[in-house]
Amino acid sequence: MLAGHLSESLTNGTLSDGTLIKITEHSFNQANTRDGVKNVLIVMNFEVVENDNRQPLTTVINNDMSIPSTPPRSMNMSSMPGTPGGPTKVVPITSLNPYQSRWSVQGRVSQKAPLRTWNKNGREGKLFSFVLNDATGEIRVTAFNAEVDRFIDMIEINRVYQLSKGTVKAARKEFNNTNNEYEITLNSDSVLVPCDQSEAEALPKIHFNFLPLNKLDSKNSGDFVDVIGVAHAWTEASSIVGKATQRSITKRDISLVDNTNTLVRLTIWGAEADKFEPHDKPVLIIKGAKVGDFGGRNLSLTTNSTFLMNSSDVPECSKMRMWYESVGSSQTFSMFTADNIGGSGGDNAYSQQLTPISEITQAYTTQPSGTNYFNVKVDVVFMKRDNYLYKACNQNNCNKKLIQLSDNEYRCEKCNRNSSEFNYRFILQVKISDFSGDCWVTLFQDTAELVLGKTAAEIGRLEDENDRDSIDKVFAKVIFSSWQFRLRSALEKYNDESRVKLTIQRAAHVDYPQYMRQLKTMIENFPK
Repeated sequence: MLAGHLSESLTNGTLSDGTLIKITEHSFNQANTRDGVKNVLIVMNFEVVENDNRQPLTTVINNDMSIPSTPPRSMNMSSMPGTPGGPTKVVPITSLNPYQSRWSVQGRVSQKAPLRTWNKNGREGKLFSFVLNDATGEIRVTAFNAEVDRFIDMIEINRVYQLSKGTVKAARKEFNNTNNEYEITLNSDSVLVPCDQSEAEALPKIHFNFLPLNKLDSKNSGDFVDVIGVAHAWTEASSIVGKATQRSITKRDISLVDNTNTLVRLTIWGAEADKFEPHDKPVLIIKGAKVGDFGGRNLSLTTNSTFLMNSSDVPECSKMRMWYESVGSSQTFSMFTADNIGGSGGDNAYSQQLTPISEITQAYTTQPSGTNYFNVKVDVVFMKRDNYLYKACNQNNCNKKLIQLSDNEYRCEKCNRNSSEFNYRFILQVKISDFSGDCWVTLFQDTAELVLGKTAAEIGRLEDENDRDSIDKVFAKVIFSSWQFRLRSALEKYNDESRVKLTIQRAAHVDYPQYMRQLKTMIENFPK
């Protein structure tokens, strides 16, 4: 097996069929295969004895090979590990693999994740990770427990370090957003030292592949992107309780804008939300922001994201600042919503093609996928009356369903507080139908209020007064009414079963002249 850094010799013509080589550096290892454990000889360095000759050069006698008098052509492997017992030389990050026993890399820290702790089956632990970059690529490095104490305070973003004696293993992609198939785990033998200024200058700065905010609709939910923009507005920090950990965590929402005149909500968490103290609306640089699709497109930081403010090391930063100060601060910005995702977009979302209900449900039967958006023209044929209204927390737009403790006391588990105050909110299950079929959809607050013609507070008051006749009239008026809906469909798992969840993102009364034009277009495009 050739070491990774030698792979170029197969493509540049150095090695071909019949090439005779002398192995000058090597190591042995074992690999688990389907056929069991096999011994592997890893070639770390070699010299080409002869090329383009498939015949033996000389006779081999007593295992001694006679070499022609012409000096062999050596490959330039100045970055290769030294011989056993000698100093370990620096190798490119992309050449690292689990079969190397001696290696050292130099890299610039482009990401540093915060400290994380866990408690599982009575065992406690902690970890943190960072990403090293050199001219060839990047690799994630993780430290656990004792190694956290050794290294976490040493690591600084944009600083260059030399690392050796870690464990190289296959990357766990669910926790690793780098492009490397391997990652490094630090151990008690690991050596990590800062590089001097001359070595640091030889390495490239952090590389960003910035995506303009108006191109976020080209990415899927869950993708990671690099973005740059100005913090146009922001909320105060608030605390929520995580579903998985049941621990309180700080969050803050930022309205991020860029020179495409687009505004996107960016959510930051934990320490970044706590220490965010904006001055003069800073330029924010995020490497590895996670794309979400709630309400269209949004961004959030993860533990693997890099978050910088007003960084002079990023040339695009000064350009974004100049744009905002000259024209951006007074612009009207476009926002991503469900209406301009997956189609031509625009304010008149219903000028887009209508989709029959049968095609929406069949699409997930034949080709299951993630989230999609459709326009439909339908009639409301049934509305569920059980659990359509709930009492929600009214603190900081929380809106989580409250637990009733007594006649006039409620508890919000998300905000961890008791209160006698609440807001009524809708979660309405409606059956809709068109010429091709029917399906169940969910309407939340805004769309439910539009369809019912009443606010949640008004219906809540009728429920408190037990005025069933008035409530019946509200619901009866909606049955068999016609609507045009912007529909969000998502494939979700529930009790290990996949099912399609349909949610109404936007509702409008039927614009019949426009609807006639849509029907005309559909008829003209119908296969003859």
